[in-house]
Amino acid sequence: MQSISVFERETIAVVRAGDVRLHKPREAGGRLCIDEASAAALEGMNQTRPRFCRRVVGGIQLYQMCGIVRLPSGQVLEILPKIWSADDMQNPERSKEEERARLALLRMLASNQDLKLSILDSAAQDLAKLSLLDVFVRAFLNEVLRIAHGGLKSGYVEKISDSPALRGRLMFVETQLSGVGRNGLIRCIHDDFSSDNPYNQALLAALLVCRKFVLSAKTHRLWLEARSMLSAISGRSITVAVINRFARNRSTKRYDEALSWAKVILGLQSPTLSSGVSEAPSLLFDMEKLFERWVEIHTQKNLEDHLVARRHCTARHLASINPPMGSVAASNAGIPVFRLTPDVIVWRKDDQSAGAVPEQVVDAKWKTIEPAAKDWGVQESDVYQMLAYATRFGCGKGVLAYPVFQGGNFVLPIPPVFHIEKHHNSFVELKLLLIPIDI
Repeated sequence: MQSISVFERETIAVVRAGDVRLHKPREAGGRLCIDEASAAALEGMNQTRPRFCRRVVGGIQLYQMCGIVRLPSGQVLEILPKIWSADDMQNPERSKEEERARLALLRMLASNQDLKLSILDSAAQDLAKLSLLDVFVRAFLNEVLRIAHGGLKSGYVEKISDSPALRGRLMFVETQLSGVGRNGLIRCIHDDFSSDNPYNQALLAALLVCRKFVLSAKTHRLWLEARSMLSAISGRSITVAVINRFARNRSTKRYDEALSWAKVILGLQSPTLSSGVSEAPSLLFDMEKLFERWVEIHTQKNLEDHLVARRHCTARHLASINPPMGSVAASNAGIPVFRLTPDVIVWRKDDQSAGAVPEQVVDAKWKTIEPAAKDWGVQESDVYQMLAYATRFGCGKGVLAYPVFQGGNFVLPIPPVFHIEKHHNSFVELKLLLIPIDI
């Protein structure tokens, strides 16, 4: 199975089926080409992931989601983050740029609490050379092997078998009706201590599916080892819905991560139909949400001990509407409107009450930055939003955080500080913060 890489916000060319460009390697600086069927599948994803992509003249433009999408052609589309880099002027090779973007995405995913990437604890640079699909498959295989080496979940399972001697309880009627007795056998029902249970069957089902997704020799060796460890497990058709119904308790805790990956792999098995449109199976991540988490971690690391950073912890309304005079609600407080929920708020540990004034408000912006511009390319709407936060939360310090690639030995430029005058000798200090995502 072929994996092809593109960057977010990149435009993919759409050509007719049979066009020779579909089967030729992409030229340096050229666009990736897909057929109409693949383009329709990508557009169909907007139904469940609004603004995933849009039609433009000559192609499909992607938005701010990264991850993998399986196309109807059988190819896997790998979408990588594209942001400003300190060494953009050096025109790095696309393959190197892809590796750096892939590693950055994996680091951000490893900090995400919803989907763990334990394999990033070591050899992260080596993983950057693989496709995302191969990394995800390897993460699943490592989890399966970890569970298998620690001992598969086992228990007593009720089984029915034909035996020459009595085992457990005799099934007299079934023995007579089936004719088993004529062969000197009797049908018995008994309990066997076995590892052939739904949890291990789910791992095997995902293991068999992911074989066609294996792209490297090392991952294939891991697959063979995992398959041998599950040789005693019977094959069974397992879906994501079935796994979601599994009972979870302390005895199955160590299966949580493996089952999460199993659901991902099973979800990539085949397309689904949504409102008559073929939607490509995918594993996509909203980069805004990932970056918010990254900003929270970065902010906390650089705070003094008496301060703490919290993400989406407090919401306040910017304004209220007074009820009409003479109405039943006229004596009550106004109706709150324009809800404000900052991405990250920095509080004093001893003062996080409802009416407390935070030390600073941080807004994560998954956008490109332009240091060559006078205002660094900061959008006015983002400044207005920060001014609304400062007004409602009573905070005089705001931060707009942007992602960057550090770029090896390149030194990041020092961003400006904006001063917004509220009234005489009263200012809101708005800093720009460049947060590397590749180190």
